[in-house]
Order: sequence, then structure tokens, then C-alpha cells
Amino acid sequence: MCGIAGFCDYVEELTGESYLWGTLAKRMAARLKTCGSDSGLTVSAHTAFAQTHFASEKPVQPVCCVRDHVRYTIVCDGELYNVAQLRHELRGLGARFETQGDAEVMLQAY
Repeated sequence: MCGIAGFCDYVEELTGESYLWGTLAKRMAARLKTCGSDSGLTVSAHTAFAQTHFASEKPVQPVCCVRDHVRYTIVCDGELYNVAQLRHELRGLGARFETQGDAEVMLQAY
């Protein structure tokens, strides 16, 4: 089980004050202590996401990748049951993986 916290602001640019917005997202995630103590964080131009999970679970999210000069980010709570098959198919299409987590497979599939 994990917890997801964050926000979007499509009016203001968040990266100029990413420390401030990242701290806010981390504080939001801290309220989810029952969902785990390890956490991940990402701040982009218009979003800040934090995710908590138990240390025994899969790699930390959010997961990011850049393709064709566009940055994609995913944060999710779920599990893929055919992750090995999808990973194999995506590698055949040229995908490269940096983690063993399901979220990265979902992001590459997108």
C-alpha cells in the first residue's frame, strides 16, 4: 500500500520555487504515515507529486522519463500482473528501464 499527495497549478510556474513546492508536497505526504515512511518527490513546471511506501515495497515513485524533449511523470498505486511480459515487449520496441518497478513499465507503455 502507498499514499499519493500533490497538486497542479496551470497558472503559475512551479520550478522557480521548486524547493518551496517540493517541501509542501512532502508535508502533504507526511500526513500519510500509515501508508509508509519512505517517500519520493518530483516537481515540474506545473505539478508537485509525492508518494509514500513501505521500505519493503517496490522502488520509489514518482518515476520520470524524457522523450522527444517532453518530460513525463507517473505516480500510481497499483500493481501490474503481467509486468514481465510488458517489460519484454517494450524492450523490443526500444524502451530502456532504470528500475524494477511496475510504475516505470506503465510510464514506458504510455
